[in-house]
Amino acid sequence: MAIKKEWYEIVAPKFLGEAVVGETLTANPKILKGRTVEVSLMDITNDFSKFYIKLKLQVTDIDGKRLYTKFVGHDILKEKIYRMVLRRRRRVDSIDLVHTKDGKTVRIKTIAIVLRRTKTAIKDAVRAKISQMVKEAAEKHTIEELIKSVLDSELQRHLRDELKKIYPVGQVEIRKSEIIEKAKKKHLYEPKVLEIKEAEERTNEEGSEEKGEISESGQEEQKEETGQEITEEKEKKTEDTGQ
Repeated sequence: MAIKKEWYEIVAPKFLGEAVVGETLTANPKILKGRTVEVSLMDITNDFSKFYIKLKLQVTDIDGKRLYTKFVGHDILKEKIYRMVLRRRRRVDSIDLVHTKDGKTVRIKTIAIVLRRTKTAIKDAVRAKISQMVKEAAEKHTIEELIKSVLDSELQRHLRDELKKIYPVGQVEIRKSEIIEKAKKKHLYEPKVLEIKEAEERTNEEGSEEKGEISESGQEEQKEETGQEITEEKEKKTEDTGQ
């Protein structure tokens, strides 16, 4: 005898309007509890400008044919970051572990684009300001209020306005957020481990940036050498013609 499967609606969290973001077919809805689904913010808000934001929602409750979810994180498409980081511009990344007013722990990754090549000291100042402002924003808001300000780009606009006072910046984006639940194994999210992990990520990002700088400078040197060779050849031909 065939097992009968039925359709269940996936519902967004209350602070996102409890919109239906999808459907799934199953014979046993209990196995869906704890599952994580990815949806575009555009599908919830009907705002096409938010197409690059992907939300991660986890199924928490089942009521009839509806699966209720909670927000567990978000990230943005890599193509969006590629468009932000143009030639002769530099990126500054900040990774911060913050605590909200209602006691939630969130890991937030921010990217800011400075409009020109700049010294490491200025990048450090920009990064420090981002960390300070993200921490303050988290402490003043509940987790839902904080995430709402990120998804509505309010926090990003505020960051950009303040960072301009330090150095000219272009776009500022919260590229990823992750709500950290209490880990079963204590060592998973200990501060020292997180610090090491964040340092490694920053090193990788800065390393890739330096490679880009070396590549650009190498191309410029090659162009200069080629130009010199062409000039020398022209001068030689002129001398031969004169003789």
